[in-house]
Amino acid sequence: MPNHLLNQFRLEARIKALRCLEDARHKIYSIAGGAIDSNSIDAAVISTEQRIEFFRSPEFLAWVAAEKACQREIFWCKDVDKTQAAGDIFTFFFDWRANNCKFSPHQLEVIQAFLKKHKVDVPLEQGPQEVLRLWQQKEEG
Repeated sequence: MPNHLLNQFRLEARIKALRCLEDARHKIYSIAGGAIDSNSIDAAVISTEQRIEFFRSPEFLAWVAAEKACQREIFWCKDVDKTQAAGDIFTFFFDWRANNCKFSPHQLEVIQAFLKKHKVDVPLEQGPQEVLRLWQQKEEG
């Protein structure tokens, strides 16, 4: 496919994703009440059931499809359920990033510097798991 056609396709996909995002926003506000600029704390509250209703709505699913067409990654219901079940969202995501090699080289260097400061010597790629192990060990006493 020629570059100009590929660029046009990408632009159209992004425009569609923005339209679908707008529809999804309207849907979530219709479920939870409020609006993006309502400045109402009550409108910021949404129950688990309402959130699941939104995740299953045609508007949300259309937005997900549009984002995937733009080659963007979306988190699903099961991801939200997993993080809520884990209790500590920071630890859950840190562990997920460690297990899926999602730390940047700079972040790995920061982790390695932390470990060296605490006199722990492990290979760079094992640093995140070691930090998590030390954290959990400290939490357990």
